Amino acid sequence: MALTPPKIVDNAYIHIRDMRNNNNGYTAGGQFSFAKGDYFFPAFVTGFSDEFVTNHEQTSVYGRMDPINVFQNTQRSISLSFMCPSKNEKEAEYYLSTISALIRSMYPNYSAANSQDLNSSIITAPPIFAIQFGNLIQDPNGGLLVGVLPSLTFSPNLDEGMFIQVGKKASSGHTPTVYLPKSIEVNLTFNPLHTFNLGFNDEKEQRSGFSKFPYEDASGPRAKGSTNAKGSTNAKGSTNAKDYTDPYNANENADIKFIMENSSSPEEAQDEILLAELNGILG
Repeated sequence: MALTPPKIVDNAYIHIRDMRNNNNGYTAGGQFSFAKGDYFFPAFVTGFSDEFVTNHEQTSVYGRMDPINVFQNTQRSISLSFMCPSKNEKEAEYYLSTISALIRSMYPNYSAANSQDLNSSIITAPPIFAIQFGNLIQDPNGGLLVGVLPSLTFSPNLDEGMFIQVGKKASSGHTPTVYLPKSIEVNLTFNPLHTFNLGFNDEKEQRSGFSKFPYEDASGPRAKGSTNAKGSTNAKGSTNAKDYTDPYNANENADIKFIMENSSSPEEAQDEILLAELNGILG
């Protein structure tokens, strides 16, 4: 059964992408290459912190009160918490399935030298991710910020209750109970791997890619007629997705119809449908 994604209001969402491919996530030129595995969550953010730490090697010298500090690097660590509330069983199924897929993607790719011997498996690609949350988590050149995901915590809100279903009968004859939390909190830690220049040159000018780091809007100037999330309006002359020509036979697929009715443009609807197909959401 196809899973129905929850409605994303005013384009406010968290986008997480699994970036691995058969080359450990890199192309021959050292650039990251995108692979399948896109996960979207409406931005019901409950917590956000972004820590920057400068590391120094300290050497104590006899008679000197302060140690000699030799700069090593500046590291960044992002903590993000968000809620996944479900108003019906379909949304609960979507969240549980999407979070499960994201957790599975935290494990590496293996290549078995002997397919019959699991102990001979060799890691061919470690997990690597990219995240975007508006301008707060982004590549300063626009798009997703590459990094690693050291931790993810899945916390169902038991006070909100659960949807309960009867699962498929197993080969053992046992029929399991399926619990679908009505509300889930996800807490994750993300450590960026910078794919752009940081710092300044000898003339104290910002190096290329650093001018919009870390939070400035990297998408460029806003289109005339656009507004903020609350009370937003479409660009002048635009129409709603439900008025567009329907090349996907939306009336034959409720999930596609949902996407088209809740997209702000034909291009956005096409992108959302493609991503839904890649995630296996569409039946």
